[in-house]
Amino acid sequence: MKKQIFKKLLDSYISRTSTEQENQLVEKWYNSFDNDGGLPAGLKDPGKRRALRNAMHSGIQRKIDIPVRHKFNFYRPAYLKIAVAIFLISGIGLLFWYKNNSSTPTQNNDFTYISTGASTMKKLTLPDSSEIWLNVASNLHYNRNFNAKQREVVLDQGEAFFKVKHNPNRPFVVRTGALRTRVLGTSFNIRSYPGINEVKITVLTGKVQVSRKNRLLGLLTPGQQIVYNKLTAQDSIHEMNPGQSNSWIKGKTYLSQASFTELALVLKNRYGVNLKTSSSKIEKLRFSMLLDQKTPLENTIKAICSIHQTKYRRRYGNEIELY
Repeated sequence: MKKQIFKKLLDSYISRTSTEQENQLVEKWYNSFDNDGGLPAGLKDPGKRRALRNAMHSGIQRKIDIPVRHKFNFYRPAYLKIAVAIFLISGIGLLFWYKNNSSTPTQNNDFTYISTGASTMKKLTLPDSSEIWLNVASNLHYNRNFNAKQREVVLDQGEAFFKVKHNPNRPFVVRTGALRTRVLGTSFNIRSYPGINEVKITVLTGKVQVSRKNRLLGLLTPGQQIVYNKLTAQDSIHEMNPGQSNSWIKGKTYLSQASFTELALVLKNRYGVNLKTSSSKIEKLRFSMLLDQKTPLENTIKAICSIHQTKYRRRYGNEIELY
């Protein structure tokens, strides 16, 4: 199948104008992640393939705002390379988290991959007894020889809170895109979702060193947060309440001058709703507030509207529009 034809087919599927036969073709293609034949060497490992499939599934849902009833299945593994190009070209970017780390070894069984779905969080304990809490729609991986020579984790996308076991002989390193976070023993939070231009690293305890391409961006202490813009490569350091950095683990998210896109992401992760607006003015607004998962959605939306005196209305499905 030529790339142009397949892209047109995917566009139809995304816009929900495809026929039932076309739906089956697209969904069978996704199912190829259950088979090894024809896959790139880096995706031969079942765990790695499963993590990528989960990332694609949740990423597609967030991008095209479809109900969970659509379970993606793809049939032909040979289409994988085409799909990578198509998704990147069309702006969906579902495979970026894997492509972005293609410089790492791709031998089978080299890495442990952890991912969460659109409504689940996970807590994991590393071989060195360090703990990680992984927020929804997040992916990370680490070498299965972790702690043998070095302690390094790659946060491919999403949000994670790290409670690092102190070891002065082996620094703990987290790679997030172009950023490198290095600690000896501390606790800190990293948020880096696709579609959000800003990466935020916040320190709860200890000291955290953040660098980019061997250039030190900052040495953070408790209560400090560095915000790095992925588009402009600019960074800034802010003071904040350190206890707010990992409050999302208990269902509470503190937003400080958050963009509309970031607000929409939090609502999607917490309530499963899609916050939209057709107003360029609202898109430029900033939001500072506490979002508590125990608070009913209706009350949360009203609180959001009260910040800038906006209004809202429910659209089809789970979409809410601010105007």
